[in-house]
Amino acid sequence: MDLITDLAEAIAFKNITNLYFLLPENLLVKNVSADAVRAGFQVENLHFTEKSTKSHDLAGIAYTCSDELLYRHRNRSMPTVYHEQERSKKFTALVRTHKEWRAYTMARLWSKGLHESGYFGYNNQITVEEDINPIDTSNLGSLKHHTEFFLKLCPFHCDLLTSDEHANMKYTVGLHHSDAYFNFVIESELTGPVRLTEKVFKPIKNCQPFVVAGAYGSIKQLREMGYRTFDSVIDHSYDTIEDPTLRWEAVCAEMCRIAKSKKAHTLYVNCKADLLHNQQLFLNKEMSNILICLK
Repeated sequence: MDLITDLAEAIAFKNITNLYFLLPENLLVKNVSADAVRAGFQVENLHFTEKSTKSHDLAGIAYTCSDELLYRHRNRSMPTVYHEQERSKKFTALVRTHKEWRAYTMARLWSKGLHESGYFGYNNQITVEEDINPIDTSNLGSLKHHTEFFLKLCPFHCDLLTSDEHANMKYTVGLHHSDAYFNFVIESELTGPVRLTEKVFKPIKNCQPFVVAGAYGSIKQLREMGYRTFDSVIDHSYDTIEDPTLRWEAVCAEMCRIAKSKKAHTLYVNCKADLLHNQQLFLNKEMSNILICLK
């Protein structure tokens, strides 16, 4: 690959030894890595970023989460400073793009009146072309009707950002983090490979404990990346449930439990050590001597 050879020559005098690649699906890791090694890079200095958990298994090749990397670089806002002042909201839960399973998730909070306890945002104006609902809705009972009514009332806004600004990683609404104790992360996917997006790295950067409605093993993946998950305060057993409907039921129940809690402040303060650990891990990951190649 001429690009890598050219890069090797261009950066040799700058003592840059690490390469980060964000590859499109049509480029194979094994091909790119082989070219990079021929250009003079060491295998241990090659890093491949992916939105989902690694789909390749080549010895010595390091993988990192692409949105962790991109969010760190694109969002230059000052991180929320940990504080123990009382907050007006128990949680933040934000959804920019409508999907049926996401609507059921947010409608469950709304139907119990819990939306009033949080920074609660849902936009049903932006949709996906193919919305396949991964949860079994045959036994949802009244939640179906609640969700229909919920969608008629949408959109719910809790800030003044435009839709495009919501989609841009560089924008942060400080109050969503500094004035709410917990963050309910409604990830992009509930099934398939683990995909960790900027949605979970926002609370990590800004000192919020999180519950993640996402793919099976999302919490496990975060732990493997070195992040702490507030296990003394949050029951993440939902993450071990393979069946998407049962996992969704469990994560919704945990969100509701936290949103109803009258001890949110105490629970938050109990997370101090883990919050600071996560924030520092996110902010201080070694990024010097790294050239990021977005392909």
